[in-house]
Amino acid sequence: MTFLPVVARELRVASRRRATFWTRCVMAAAALIIGGFVYGETASGTTVVTARDIFYSIGVLAYIYCLAAGLRCTYDCLSEEKREGTMGFLFLTDLNGYDVVLGKLVATSLNAFYGLLAILPVMAVPLLMGGVTRGEFWRMALVLPNTFILSLAIGMFVSAVSKYPWRAWFATLALLLLFGIGWRTMLWWELFNDRTAWSLWYAREFCRMLDPGTALELISEADYTRAAPRFWTSVGITALLASLFLASACVVVQRSWQDRPSGIRAMRWREKRRKWGEGDAGVRAAFRRRLLGVNPYYWLAGRARLKPARVWLALAIVMCCWGWAVLENPGQFGIHLITALVLNTGLKFWIAAESGYRFAVDRKAGAMELILSTPLSVGEIVRGQLLALQRQFLAPVLVVTALEIGWLLTSLTFDRSDIDDIGVVASVWLVVIITLPGDALALAVVGMWGGLTVKNPNRAAAIPVMRILVLPVFLWSVIMMWIATAGGASGNFGYVSLGLWIGLGLITDLGFGLSAWDALHGRFRDQSVAGYSAPPARPPAK
Repeated sequence: MTFLPVVARELRVASRRRATFWTRCVMAAAALIIGGFVYGETASGTTVVTARDIFYSIGVLAYIYCLAAGLRCTYDCLSEEKREGTMGFLFLTDLNGYDVVLGKLVATSLNAFYGLLAILPVMAVPLLMGGVTRGEFWRMALVLPNTFILSLAIGMFVSAVSKYPWRAWFATLALLLLFGIGWRTMLWWELFNDRTAWSLWYAREFCRMLDPGTALELISEADYTRAAPRFWTSVGITALLASLFLASACVVVQRSWQDRPSGIRAMRWREKRRKWGEGDAGVRAAFRRRLLGVNPYYWLAGRARLKPARVWLALAIVMCCWGWAVLENPGQFGIHLITALVLNTGLKFWIAAESGYRFAVDRKAGAMELILSTPLSVGEIVRGQLLALQRQFLAPVLVVTALEIGWLLTSLTFDRSDIDDIGVVASVWLVVIITLPGDALALAVVGMWGGLTVKNPNRAAAIPVMRILVLPVFLWSVIMMWIATAGGASGNFGYVSLGLWIGLGLITDLGFGLSAWDALHGRFRDQSVAGYSAPPARPPAK
Protein backbone atom coordinates (compact mmCIF):
# COMPACT_ATOMS: atom_id res chain seq x y z
CA MET A 1 0.00 0.00 0.00
CA THR A 2 1.24 3.52 -0.81
CA PHE A 3 2.47 5.46 2.17
CA LEU A 4 0.07 8.33 2.95
CA PRO A 5 -2.14 7.71 -0.12
CA VAL A 6 -4.53 10.58 0.65
CA VAL A 7 -1.62 13.03 0.84
CA ALA A 8 -0.27 11.80 -2.51
CA ARG A 9 -3.68 12.20 -4.13
CA GLU A 10 -4.18 15.72 -2.77
CA LEU A 11 -0.76 16.77 -4.03
CA ARG A 12 -1.62 15.51 -7.52
CA VAL A 13 -4.98 17.29 -7.45
CA ALA A 14 -3.40 20.53 -6.22
CA SER A 15 -0.84 20.48 -8.99
CA ARG A 16 -3.67 20.85 -11.52
CA ARG A 17 -5.61 23.56 -9.69
CA ARG A 18 -5.41 27.14 -10.84
CA ALA A 19 -5.75 28.40 -7.28
CA THR A 20 -2.45 26.71 -6.40
CA PHE A 21 -0.59 29.07 -8.71
CA TRP A 22 -2.72 32.17 -8.19
CA THR A 23 -2.33 31.97 -4.41
CA ARG A 24 1.43 32.26 -4.71
CA CYS A 25 1.13 35.21 -7.07
CA VAL A 26 -1.32 37.04 -4.83
CA MET A 27 0.70 36.50 -1.65
CA ALA A 28 3.96 37.54 -3.30
CA ALA A 29 2.25 40.65 -4.72
CA ALA A 30 0.83 41.50 -1.28
CA ALA A 31 4.29 41.18 0.29
CA LEU A 32 5.76 43.41 -2.43
CA ILE A 33 3.06 46.04 -1.85
CA ILE A 34 3.65 46.02 1.91
CA GLY A 35 7.39 46.27 1.40
CA GLY A 36 6.97 49.08 -1.09
CA PHE A 37 4.66 50.96 1.25
CA VAL A 38 7.16 50.66 4.12
CA TYR A 39 9.95 51.72 1.78
CA GLY A 40 7.97 54.82 0.79
CA GLU A 41 7.40 55.74 4.42
CA THR A 42 11.04 55.21 5.52
CA ALA A 43 12.98 56.08 2.37
CA SER A 44 14.34 59.24 3.96
CA GLY A 45 16.41 57.21 6.44
CA THR A 46 19.47 55.06 5.89
CA THR A 47 19.35 51.94 3.74
CA VAL A 48 20.05 49.70 6.72
CA VAL A 49 17.12 51.09 8.73
CA THR A 50 14.80 50.90 5.72
CA ALA A 51 15.78 47.29 5.03
CA ARG A 52 15.17 46.25 8.63
CA ASP A 53 11.79 48.03 8.69
CA ILE A 54 10.72 46.21 5.53
CA PHE A 55 11.93 42.85 6.80
CA TYR A 56 10.27 43.00 10.20
CA SER A 57 7.06 44.59 8.89
CA ILE A 58 6.53 41.74 6.44
CA GLY A 59 7.69 39.23 9.07
CA VAL A 60 5.19 40.34 11.71
CA LEU A 61 2.31 40.31 9.23
CA ALA A 62 3.40 36.88 7.97
CA TYR A 63 3.49 35.67 11.59
CA ILE A 64 -0.13 36.80 12.07
CA TYR A 65 -0.99 35.04 8.79
CA CYS A 66 0.60 31.82 10.07
CA LEU A 67 -1.08 32.08 13.45
CA ALA A 68 -4.52 32.42 11.85
CA ALA A 69 -4.01 29.49 9.45
CA GLY A 70 -5.86 26.99 11.62
CA LEU A 71 -8.86 29.28 11.85
CA ARG A 72 -9.04 29.56 8.07
CA CYS A 73 -8.08 26.08 6.91
CA THR A 74 -8.47 23.16 9.31
CA TYR A 75 -10.96 23.94 12.07
CA ASP A 76 -13.87 22.17 10.31
CA CYS A 77 -12.23 19.72 7.92
CA LEU A 78 -12.82 16.60 10.04
CA SER A 79 -16.01 17.70 11.80
CA GLU A 80 -17.62 18.32 8.39
CA GLU A 81 -16.98 14.69 7.44
CA LYS A 82 -18.57 13.58 10.71
CA ARG A 83 -21.66 15.71 10.16
CA GLU A 84 -22.14 14.34 6.65
CA GLY A 85 -21.61 10.74 7.79
CA THR A 86 -18.70 10.07 5.42
CA MET A 87 -15.96 9.63 8.01
CA GLY A 88 -16.94 6.04 8.69
CA PHE A 89 -16.53 5.12 5.01
CA LEU A 90 -12.90 6.20 5.14
CA PHE A 91 -12.19 3.77 7.96
CA LEU A 92 -13.83 0.90 6.08
CA THR A 93 -10.70 0.98 3.92
CA ASP A 94 -7.12 0.29 4.97
CA LEU A 95 -6.63 3.92 5.98
CA ASN A 96 -5.41 4.69 9.49
CA GLY A 97 -6.02 7.76 11.60
CA TYR A 98 -2.81 9.45 10.52
CA ASP A 99 -3.68 8.85 6.85
CA VAL A 100 -6.98 10.70 7.24
CA VAL A 101 -5.60 13.51 9.41
CA LEU A 102 -2.54 14.21 7.28
CA GLY A 103 -4.56 13.90 4.08
CA LYS A 104 -7.14 16.43 5.23
CA LEU A 105 -4.34 18.64 6.54
CA VAL A 106 -2.68 18.75 3.12
CA ALA A 107 -5.98 19.14 1.28
CA THR A 108 -7.10 22.17 3.27
CA SER A 109 -3.81 23.98 3.90
CA LEU A 110 -1.66 23.40 0.83
CA ASN A 111 -2.57 26.69 -0.84
CA ALA A 112 -2.01 28.61 2.38
CA PHE A 113 1.41 26.97 2.74
CA TYR A 114 2.33 27.88 -0.83
CA GLY A 115 1.30 31.44 -0.03
CA LEU A 116 3.71 31.45 2.90
CA LEU A 117 6.52 30.13 0.72
CA ALA A 118 5.86 32.91 -1.79
CA ILE A 119 6.47 35.52 0.94
CA LEU A 120 9.96 34.28 1.82
CA PRO A 121 11.74 35.41 -1.40
CA VAL A 122 10.29 38.90 -0.90
CA MET A 123 11.67 38.91 2.64
CA ALA A 124 15.10 38.15 1.19
CA VAL A 125 15.20 41.54 -0.58
CA PRO A 126 16.22 43.37 2.66
CA LEU A 127 19.02 40.79 2.94
CA LEU A 128 20.36 42.04 -0.40
CA MET A 129 19.99 45.64 0.78
CA GLY A 130 22.41 44.96 3.62
CA GLY A 131 20.15 45.65 6.57
CA VAL A 132 19.50 42.02 7.55
CA THR A 133 21.95 39.21 8.20
CA ARG A 134 21.69 35.68 6.84
CA GLY A 135 21.05 34.36 10.33
CA GLU A 136 18.08 36.69 10.83
CA PHE A 137 16.55 35.64 7.52
CA TRP A 138 16.90 31.92 8.16
CA ARG A 139 15.61 32.24 11.71
CA MET A 140 12.53 34.02 10.35
CA ALA A 141 12.21 31.29 7.71
CA LEU A 142 12.21 28.74 10.55
CA VAL A 143 9.82 30.52 12.93
CA LEU A 144 7.07 31.21 10.37
CA PRO A 145 6.51 27.60 9.14
CA ASN A 146 6.85 26.35 12.71
CA THR A 147 4.04 28.67 13.85
CA PHE A 148 2.04 27.80 10.73
CA ILE A 149 2.15 24.07 11.51
CA LEU A 150 1.19 24.70 15.16
CA SER A 151 -1.88 26.67 14.09
CA LEU A 152 -2.93 23.97 11.63
CA ALA A 153 -2.41 21.27 14.27
CA ILE A 154 -4.64 23.12 16.73
CA GLY A 155 -7.36 23.36 14.10
CA MET A 156 -7.05 19.64 13.28
CA PHE A 157 -7.30 18.64 16.94
CA VAL A 158 -10.39 20.78 17.55
CA SER A 159 -11.98 19.47 14.36
CA ALA A 160 -11.32 15.88 15.47
CA VAL A 161 -13.11 16.34 18.81
CA SER A 162 -15.94 18.59 17.53
CA LYS A 163 -18.94 18.05 15.33
CA TYR A 164 -20.59 21.44 14.87
CA PRO A 165 -18.81 24.19 12.89
CA TRP A 166 -19.45 27.17 15.15
CA ARG A 167 -18.28 25.32 18.25
CA ALA A 168 -15.16 24.20 16.40
CA TRP A 169 -14.54 27.77 15.20
CA PHE A 170 -14.84 29.30 18.65
CA ALA A 171 -12.73 26.55 20.27
CA THR A 172 -10.00 27.01 17.65
CA LEU A 173 -10.16 30.79 18.11
CA ALA A 174 -9.82 30.40 21.88
CA LEU A 175 -6.74 28.16 21.60
CA LEU A 176 -5.12 30.41 19.00
CA LEU A 177 -5.74 33.46 21.18
CA LEU A 178 -4.20 31.58 24.10
CA PHE A 179 -1.03 30.83 22.15
CA GLY A 180 -1.07 34.12 20.28
CA ILE A 181 -1.69 36.67 23.04
CA GLY A 182 -2.81 34.70 26.10
CA TRP A 183 0.59 33.71 27.46
CA ARG A 184 1.96 37.15 26.61
CA THR A 185 -0.92 38.80 28.50
CA MET A 186 0.00 36.75 31.54
CA LEU A 187 3.58 37.99 31.19
CA TRP A 188 2.30 41.55 31.36
CA TRP A 189 0.31 40.83 34.50
CA GLU A 190 1.45 43.04 37.35
CA LEU A 191 1.90 40.08 39.66
CA PHE A 192 4.67 38.72 37.41
CA ASN A 193 6.72 41.89 37.88
CA ASP A 194 7.84 40.69 41.30
CA ARG A 195 11.19 39.09 40.44
CA THR A 196 11.94 38.13 44.04
CA ALA A 197 9.66 35.11 44.07
CA TRP A 198 11.10 32.01 42.43
CA SER A 199 7.61 30.60 41.76
CA LEU A 200 6.71 33.71 39.77
CA TRP A 201 10.00 33.48 37.88
CA TYR A 202 9.14 29.93 36.85
CA ALA A 203 5.65 31.06 35.86
CA ARG A 204 7.14 33.77 33.65
CA GLU A 205 9.46 31.30 31.98
CA PHE A 206 6.63 28.82 31.50
CA CYS A 207 4.46 31.42 29.74
CA ARG A 208 7.40 32.66 27.69
CA MET A 209 8.30 29.20 26.41
CA LEU A 210 4.71 28.33 25.44
CA ASP A 211 4.40 31.56 23.47
CA PRO A 212 5.45 31.10 19.80
CA GLY A 213 6.12 34.82 19.67
CA THR A 214 9.13 34.39 21.96
CA ALA A 215 11.16 33.00 19.05
CA LEU A 216 9.95 35.88 16.87
CA GLU A 217 11.27 38.39 19.41
CA LEU A 218 14.73 36.79 19.38
CA ILE A 219 15.30 36.78 15.62
CA SER A 220 17.47 39.89 15.48
CA GLU A 221 21.22 39.32 15.72
CA ALA A 222 21.64 41.20 19.00
CA ASP A 223 18.76 39.39 20.75
CA TYR A 224 19.78 35.99 19.40
CA THR A 225 23.38 36.45 20.59
CA ARG A 226 22.08 37.33 24.03
CA ALA A 227 19.56 34.48 24.37
CA ALA A 228 20.23 31.79 21.74
CA PRO A 229 19.21 28.87 24.04
CA ARG A 230 15.86 30.53 24.70
CA PHE A 231 15.24 30.91 20.97
CA TRP A 232 15.88 27.24 20.22
CA THR A 233 13.89 26.15 23.28
CA SER A 234 10.91 28.16 22.07
CA VAL A 235 11.22 26.70 18.56
CA GLY A 236 11.47 23.17 19.95
CA ILE A 237 8.48 23.56 22.28
CA THR A 238 6.36 24.99 19.44
CA ALA A 239 7.25 22.02 17.24
CA LEU A 240 6.57 19.61 20.13
CA LEU A 241 3.14 21.16 20.76
CA ALA A 242 2.28 20.87 17.06
CA SER A 243 3.30 17.20 17.10
CA LEU A 244 1.20 16.53 20.19
CA PHE A 245 -1.88 18.18 18.72
CA LEU A 246 -1.51 16.24 15.47
CA ALA A 247 -0.89 12.95 17.27
CA SER A 248 -3.94 13.53 19.47
CA ALA A 249 -6.05 14.24 16.39
CA CYS A 250 -4.85 10.98 14.78
CA VAL A 251 -5.89 9.01 17.87
CA VAL A 252 -9.20 10.78 18.49
CA VAL A 253 -10.48 10.80 14.91
CA GLN A 254 -10.77 6.99 14.79
CA ARG A 255 -13.28 7.04 17.68
CA SER A 256 -14.96 10.43 17.69
CA TRP A 257 -16.90 9.91 14.43
CA GLN A 258 -19.12 7.16 15.87
CA ASP A 259 -22.60 8.14 17.04
CA ARG A 260 -23.22 6.88 20.53
CA PRO A 261 -26.62 6.94 22.25
CA SER A 262 -27.02 9.71 24.80
CA GLY A 263 -27.64 8.80 28.41
CA ILE A 264 -30.68 9.83 30.42
CA ARG A 265 -28.72 12.53 32.24
CA ALA A 266 -27.40 14.01 28.98
CA MET A 267 -30.90 14.04 27.47
CA ARG A 268 -32.34 15.80 30.50
CA TRP A 269 -29.55 18.35 30.50
CA ARG A 270 -30.10 18.99 26.77
CA GLU A 271 -33.79 19.56 27.35
CA LYS A 272 -33.07 21.99 30.19
CA ARG A 273 -30.68 23.96 27.99
CA ARG A 274 -33.30 24.07 25.25
CA LYS A 275 -35.97 25.40 27.60
CA TRP A 276 -33.59 27.95 29.02
CA GLY A 277 -32.47 29.15 25.61
CA GLU A 278 -35.65 28.84 23.55
CA GLY A 279 -38.39 28.74 26.13
CA ASP A 280 -41.04 26.06 26.66
CA ALA A 281 -43.34 24.71 23.97
CA GLY A 282 -45.80 27.60 24.30
CA VAL A 283 -43.12 30.25 23.94
CA ARG A 284 -41.61 28.50 20.91
CA ALA A 285 -45.01 28.16 19.26
CA ALA A 286 -45.82 31.85 19.78
CA PHE A 287 -42.43 32.86 18.40
CA ARG A 288 -42.93 30.60 15.38
CA ARG A 289 -46.38 32.02 14.64
CA ARG A 290 -45.10 35.58 14.86
CA LEU A 291 -42.24 34.99 12.42
CA LEU A 292 -44.32 32.89 10.03
CA GLY A 293 -46.92 35.63 9.95
CA VAL A 294 -44.31 38.04 8.64
CA ASN A 295 -42.43 35.82 6.21
CA PRO A 296 -41.99 32.01 6.12
CA TYR A 297 -38.30 32.20 5.23
CA TYR A 298 -37.85 34.74 8.01
CA TRP A 299 -38.79 31.99 10.44
CA LEU A 300 -36.46 29.50 8.75
CA ALA A 301 -33.47 31.86 8.88
CA GLY A 302 -34.22 33.50 12.23
CA ARG A 303 -35.80 30.76 14.31
CA ALA A 304 -32.80 30.67 16.67
CA ARG A 305 -34.12 33.03 19.35
CA LEU A 306 -30.77 33.65 21.04
CA LYS A 307 -28.84 34.87 17.98
CA PRO A 308 -29.43 38.57 18.78
CA ALA A 309 -28.52 37.91 22.42
CA ARG A 310 -25.11 36.62 21.35
CA VAL A 311 -24.36 39.85 19.54
CA TRP A 312 -25.42 41.89 22.58
CA LEU A 313 -23.27 39.68 24.83
CA ALA A 314 -20.20 40.26 22.64
CA LEU A 315 -20.95 43.99 22.62
CA ALA A 316 -21.26 44.01 26.42
CA ILE A 317 -17.90 42.22 26.82
CA VAL A 318 -16.13 44.76 24.59
CA MET A 319 -17.75 47.66 26.46
CA CYS A 320 -16.69 46.20 29.81
CA CYS A 321 -13.11 46.05 28.53
CA TRP A 322 -13.48 49.65 27.32
CA GLY A 323 -14.74 50.77 30.74
CA TRP A 324 -11.86 49.06 32.52
CA ALA A 325 -9.33 50.65 30.12
CA VAL A 326 -10.86 54.11 30.61
CA LEU A 327 -10.72 53.78 34.39
CA GLU A 328 -7.11 52.63 34.26
CA ASN A 329 -6.05 55.28 31.72
CA PRO A 330 -8.33 58.32 32.07
CA GLY A 331 -8.10 60.92 29.34
CA GLN A 332 -6.52 58.63 26.75
CA PHE A 333 -8.03 59.40 23.35
CA GLY A 334 -6.80 56.23 21.66
CA ILE A 335 -8.89 53.92 23.84
CA HIS A 336 -12.15 55.14 22.27
CA LEU A 337 -10.81 54.79 18.73
CA ILE A 338 -9.40 51.30 19.33
CA THR A 339 -12.70 50.19 20.85
CA ALA A 340 -14.62 51.61 17.88
CA LEU A 341 -12.36 49.77 15.43
CA VAL A 342 -12.78 46.50 17.35
CA LEU A 343 -16.59 46.89 17.38
CA ASN A 344 -16.77 47.80 13.71
CA THR A 345 -14.48 44.99 12.60
CA GLY A 346 -16.23 42.40 14.74
CA LEU A 347 -19.71 43.38 13.56
CA LYS A 348 -18.66 43.42 9.91
CA PHE A 349 -17.07 39.98 10.05
CA TRP A 350 -20.06 38.62 11.96
CA ILE A 351 -22.51 39.99 9.38
CA ALA A 352 -20.41 38.50 6.57
CA ALA A 353 -20.44 35.11 8.30
CA GLU A 354 -24.20 35.09 8.90
CA SER A 355 -25.43 36.62 5.66
CA GLY A 356 -24.69 33.77 3.28
CA TYR A 357 -24.48 30.79 5.62
CA ARG A 358 -28.21 29.99 5.55
CA PHE A 359 -28.41 30.06 1.76
CA ALA A 360 -25.26 27.94 1.45
CA VAL A 361 -26.53 25.30 3.89
CA ASP A 362 -29.96 25.08 2.23
CA ARG A 363 -28.42 24.85 -1.23
CA LYS A 364 -25.95 22.14 -0.22
CA ALA A 365 -28.65 20.08 1.50
CA GLY A 366 -31.04 20.42 -1.45
CA ALA A 367 -33.55 22.33 0.68
CA MET A 368 -33.39 25.41 -1.53
CA GLU A 369 -34.91 23.48 -4.44
CA LEU A 370 -37.77 22.40 -2.18
CA ILE A 371 -38.29 25.99 -1.00
CA LEU A 372 -38.39 27.24 -4.59
CA SER A 373 -41.09 24.66 -5.39
CA THR A 374 -43.42 26.36 -2.88
CA PRO A 375 -45.51 29.47 -3.64
CA LEU A 376 -42.74 31.62 -2.12
CA SER A 377 -41.21 34.02 -4.62
CA VAL A 378 -37.53 34.86 -4.85
CA GLY A 379 -38.26 38.34 -3.50
CA GLU A 380 -39.91 36.87 -0.40
CA ILE A 381 -36.97 34.55 0.23
CA VAL A 382 -34.48 37.40 -0.05
CA ARG A 383 -36.67 39.61 2.15
CA GLY A 384 -36.93 36.87 4.79
CA GLN A 385 -33.15 36.53 4.98
CA LEU A 386 -32.75 40.29 5.23
CA LEU A 387 -35.33 40.40 8.05
CA ALA A 388 -33.39 37.72 9.93
CA LEU A 389 -30.17 39.72 9.57
CA GLN A 390 -32.01 42.89 10.59
CA ARG A 391 -33.37 41.22 13.72
CA GLN A 392 -29.87 40.11 14.68
CA PHE A 393 -27.70 43.09 13.74
CA LEU A 394 -29.72 46.28 13.16
CA ALA A 395 -30.03 47.38 16.78
CA PRO A 396 -26.35 46.62 17.64
CA VAL A 397 -25.17 48.55 14.55
CA LEU A 398 -27.32 51.55 15.55
CA VAL A 399 -26.06 51.41 19.15
CA VAL A 400 -22.42 51.20 18.04
CA THR A 401 -22.96 54.11 15.64
CA ALA A 402 -24.48 56.19 18.45
CA LEU A 403 -21.56 55.34 20.73
CA GLU A 404 -19.06 56.38 18.08
CA ILE A 405 -20.88 59.67 17.52
CA GLY A 406 -20.67 60.26 21.27
CA TRP A 407 -16.96 59.49 21.28
CA LEU A 408 -16.51 61.88 18.34
CA LEU A 409 -18.26 64.70 20.21
CA THR A 410 -16.19 63.93 23.29
CA SER A 411 -12.95 64.17 21.31
CA LEU A 412 -14.03 67.53 19.87
CA THR A 413 -15.15 69.10 23.16
CA PHE A 414 -12.23 67.91 25.30
CA ASP A 415 -9.00 69.86 25.56
CA ARG A 416 -6.79 68.10 23.02
CA SER A 417 -3.60 70.09 23.26
CA ASP A 418 -1.57 66.91 22.73
CA ILE A 419 -3.07 66.37 19.27
CA ASP A 420 -1.49 68.34 16.43
CA ASP A 421 -4.43 68.38 14.02
CA ILE A 422 -7.89 67.99 15.52
CA GLY A 423 -9.33 68.09 11.99
CA VAL A 424 -7.60 64.85 11.08
CA VAL A 425 -8.89 63.24 14.27
CA ALA A 426 -12.45 64.30 13.47
CA SER A 427 -12.03 63.01 9.91
CA VAL A 428 -10.85 59.62 11.19
CA TRP A 429 -13.94 59.38 13.38
CA LEU A 430 -16.19 60.29 10.45
CA VAL A 431 -14.59 57.54 8.37
CA VAL A 432 -15.21 55.02 11.15
CA ILE A 433 -18.83 56.13 11.57
CA ILE A 434 -19.72 56.37 7.89
CA THR A 435 -18.24 53.05 6.79
CA LEU A 436 -20.06 50.91 9.38
CA PRO A 437 -23.67 51.08 8.05
CA GLY A 438 -22.58 51.15 4.41
CA ASP A 439 -20.29 48.13 4.73
CA ALA A 440 -22.86 46.27 6.84
CA LEU A 441 -25.56 46.60 4.18
CA ALA A 442 -23.19 45.69 1.36
CA LEU A 443 -21.85 42.68 3.29
CA ALA A 444 -25.40 41.42 3.85
CA VAL A 445 -26.35 41.59 0.16
CA VAL A 446 -23.04 40.32 -1.24
CA GLY A 447 -22.95 37.58 1.40
CA MET A 448 -26.39 36.29 0.40
CA TRP A 449 -25.36 35.98 -3.22
CA GLY A 450 -22.02 34.48 -2.19
CA GLY A 451 -23.84 31.82 -0.20
CA LEU A 452 -25.43 30.58 -3.42
CA THR A 453 -22.11 30.33 -5.26
CA VAL A 454 -19.96 28.30 -2.84
CA LYS A 455 -19.87 24.57 -2.26
CA ASN A 456 -18.75 24.75 1.36
CA PRO A 457 -21.03 26.82 3.65
CA ASN A 458 -18.12 27.62 5.94
CA ARG A 459 -16.43 29.51 3.08
CA ALA A 460 -19.45 31.67 2.29
CA ALA A 461 -18.09 34.53 4.41
CA ALA A 462 -14.90 34.75 2.35
CA ILE A 463 -16.64 36.32 -0.66
CA PRO A 464 -18.12 39.40 1.06
CA VAL A 465 -15.02 39.87 3.20
CA MET A 466 -12.68 39.86 0.21
CA ARG A 467 -14.86 42.13 -1.92
CA ILE A 468 -16.13 44.64 0.65
CA LEU A 469 -13.38 44.70 3.30
CA VAL A 470 -10.12 43.48 1.78
CA LEU A 471 -10.29 44.88 -1.76
CA PRO A 472 -10.68 48.57 -0.71
CA VAL A 473 -7.76 48.22 1.70
CA PHE A 474 -5.63 46.66 -1.03
CA LEU A 475 -6.46 49.40 -3.54
CA TRP A 476 -5.95 52.10 -0.92
CA SER A 477 -2.52 50.68 -0.03
CA VAL A 478 -1.43 50.56 -3.66
CA ILE A 479 -2.54 54.14 -4.37
CA MET A 480 -1.04 55.52 -1.15
CA MET A 481 2.23 53.72 -1.82
CA TRP A 482 2.33 55.24 -5.31
CA ILE A 483 1.64 58.71 -3.90
CA ALA A 484 4.32 58.33 -1.22
CA THR A 485 7.00 57.03 -3.58
CA ALA A 486 6.14 59.62 -6.24
CA GLY A 487 6.70 62.42 -3.75
CA GLY A 488 3.08 63.57 -3.83
CA ALA A 489 2.68 63.73 -0.05
CA SER A 490 1.93 67.23 1.19
CA GLY A 491 0.38 68.98 4.14
CA ASN A 492 -3.04 67.60 3.14
CA PHE A 493 -1.76 64.03 2.90
CA GLY A 494 -3.91 62.87 5.82
CA TYR A 495 -7.10 64.30 4.38
CA VAL A 496 -6.32 62.83 0.96
CA SER A 497 -5.80 59.36 2.42
CA LEU A 498 -9.02 59.53 4.45
CA GLY A 499 -11.02 60.81 1.49
CA LEU A 500 -9.59 58.06 -0.68
CA TRP A 501 -10.54 55.48 1.94
CA ILE A 502 -14.17 56.69 1.99
CA GLY A 503 -14.33 56.89 -1.80
CA LEU A 504 -12.99 53.39 -2.38
CA GLY A 505 -15.29 52.02 0.31
CA LEU A 506 -18.38 53.61 -1.23
CA ILE A 507 -17.41 52.47 -4.74
CA THR A 508 -16.98 48.84 -3.66
CA ASP A 509 -20.13 48.92 -1.52
CA LEU A 510 -22.27 50.31 -4.35
CA GLY A 511 -20.63 48.31 -7.13
CA PHE A 512 -20.66 44.88 -5.54
CA GLY A 513 -23.87 45.54 -3.58
CA LEU A 514 -25.96 46.53 -6.61
CA SER A 515 -24.46 43.74 -8.70
CA ALA A 516 -25.30 41.15 -6.01
CA TRP A 517 -28.81 42.59 -5.59
CA ASP A 518 -29.50 42.26 -9.32
CA ALA A 519 -28.08 38.73 -9.32
CA LEU A 520 -30.27 37.71 -6.37
CA HIS A 521 -33.43 38.82 -8.15
CA GLY A 522 -32.41 37.75 -11.65
CA ARG A 523 -30.41 34.52 -11.29
CA PHE A 524 -31.50 33.14 -7.93
CA ARG A 525 -33.30 30.06 -9.29
CA ASP A 526 -30.59 29.18 -11.81
CA GLN A 527 -27.81 29.49 -9.24
CA SER A 528 -29.72 27.51 -6.60
CA VAL A 529 -29.73 24.40 -8.79
CA ALA A 530 -26.35 25.00 -10.46
CA GLY A 531 -24.14 21.95 -10.15
CA TYR A 532 -27.09 19.60 -9.61
CA SER A 533 -28.81 19.71 -12.98
CA ALA A 534 -27.77 17.41 -15.77
CA PRO A 535 -25.07 18.78 -18.09
CA PRO A 536 -26.19 19.77 -21.59
CA ALA A 537 -26.15 16.96 -24.11
CA ARG A 538 -23.26 16.97 -26.52
CA PRO A 539 -24.05 17.07 -30.22
CA PRO A 540 -23.60 13.72 -31.92
CA ALA A 541 -20.23 13.14 -33.48
CA LYS A 542 -20.19 13.38 -37.24
